[in-house]
Amino acid sequence: MSQYQVELLKLMARLAAVDGEVAPAEVETIIRAGRRAGVDDMHLERLRATLEAGEGGGAPDLEVLRAHPEEVRRLAREVVAADGILADAEIEALQVLDEALAGDG
Repeated sequence: MSQYQVELLKLMARLAAVDGEVAPAEVETIIRAGRRAGVDDMHLERLRATLEAGEGGGAPDLEVLRAHPEEVRRLAREVVAADGILADAEIEALQVLDEALAGDG
């Protein structure tokens, strides 16, 4: 698993938990993204257990994520929209992410 993949999954997990609840649809969105990226099943099952426990994980390294800002933004929006509810905390987190990816954060 590449460093970029690790950081992207950390970001997605953090975004899923930012509203205080990790919905099953958010978990599945993250797992699907991990599979598409070629992350092995062992890592994905560990991630699933963390998410289902309601944990968001550690802070991602935004320097690594800046290499692919459009993909990061797209996946970030996908995970926060997965449960059909866009909470204020999620909107704020997306705004902070946009600024950070631009290098202002």
